[in-house]
Amino acid sequence: MGWTFGIIGASWLSGRLLRGRRAMLVARADTAEQRAAAEADRAALLVSEERLRIARELHDILSHTVSVIAVQATVGEHLANSDPEAAGRSLGVIGATSRDALDELRRLLAVLRDEDGEPDEDNADPVHGLADVEPLVRRFQDAGLSVRVTIEGEPRALSSAAEACGYRIVQEALTNVLKHAGASAADVVLAYRPDALVVAVSDDGDGTVVPPARAGHGITGMRERAALFGGGFSAAPRPGGGFQVRAELPHPERI
Repeated sequence: MGWTFGIIGASWLSGRLLRGRRAMLVARADTAEQRAAAEADRAALLVSEERLRIARELHDILSHTVSVIAVQATVGEHLANSDPEAAGRSLGVIGATSRDALDELRRLLAVLRDEDGEPDEDNADPVHGLADVEPLVRRFQDAGLSVRVTIEGEPRALSSAAEACGYRIVQEALTNVLKHAGASAADVVLAYRPDALVVAVSDDGDGTVVPPARAGHGITGMRERAALFGGGFSAAPRPGGGFQVRAELPHPERI
């Protein structure tokens, strides 16, 4: 009788061990599938983020370039006979703006051809930084918009990605002023605070930045750029008239 119970007990224990082994294998398979699914989701997210980044770059480059060329072409056409020298300056602005856009488009194509894998945020836009705001402003001034730049606080070293973000926000905000605001003047403020860089662009226009039917990529792109750095963004009419775009980019140690 004892050996019968022993056989029964051994069989029960073997069955339990087998079931445990099977459950462990199923759990491992589930974990492997979950890891594979997570990796696939991560890869898809990286591709989506890179597409959004390139879309923002293309929008900013083309919107700015086409706007400046359109304004300068109109000015040149009107002044071709009465003031050939001024018309020539307009053509010079068109040429410089076009060459700059071609350089940036070549850089984007190089990024698209890069097979190294994940994008490097710190090298996302190595061409322009805050030091390029002054020549950018001169281009808008040549297009007929009076722009004043104010630096507040002590300038400090920032990552190339943060510099590019600040530059692009100034560029897009001024492009919107030139295209839509009906403004004659704009103010650009770069405020270096202990915890953040604040970029503000305001104008003396009619308080609109884009017609409602055309609002979209410009403001959305600026908001997305600020969000990449954990920053805040606002774009709204000012109480005293005009419109203001404001972005706050926290310093890395504050994020």
